Order: sequence, then C-alpha cells, then structure tokens
Amino acid sequence: MLYTDILLTDLLQEMEITDRARGLTDKTVKKNRKFLLMFFRYLDSEHSITSLRELQPVHIKQFMIYKKNEGAAESYVNVFLRCIRALCKYAEGECYITAEQNPTLY
Repeated sequence: MLYTDILLTDLLQEMEITDRARGLTDKTVKKNRKFLLMFFRYLDSEHSITSLRELQPVHIKQFMIYKKNEGAAESYVNVFLRCIRALCKYAEGECYITAEQNPTLY
C-alpha cells in the first residue's frame, strides 16, 4: 500500500535537498536532475504520468527501449536507470513507497 502520493518533480526536489545534505557534489546533483527531468518529460508526454503512484516497472522498461531506439548508447541508457533507481530508493527510504512497490525492483 502506498503511504502517500507525490509529484515526481516534488520528489526530485526533496531528493536534491537530501543529496546536498549528504555531501554529494553539485555535479552529481545536477546530473541526476538533468536525467530525471528528461525521464519525467517522457512519462508525461507518452503516458500522462506525473506522480510516483502512477509509475510502474513497465514505464521504465518502455523508456529504456525508447532511448535505445533513439540510438542512445547502452552506457547512456544505464545512467538514466541509475538515476531512476536512486529516486525510487529515496522514495522508499522516505516511506512514499514500500520495497515491494519500488518500480525499479523488477
């Protein structure tokens, strides 16, 4: 059961504050923001998804296929996946989702 819902952009803002407090570099925080915002734009335009509750493993898989079909290198696609996993792991740690609901654990 989802404890609460949150917009993906709001979740990203929360994660950025936590990442900065943890001492992550500006470069890392900016990279995560850049890649996650591209992912969010895809989710909104292709699936009308803007909140964490709506995100399912299939959407992440479809995004990976979409990026590969665009000609993106495997290493580039993997950066997206690492950023998405970090966001979902953060959401789990903040009790927005349970481990069983984490869409990156497929």
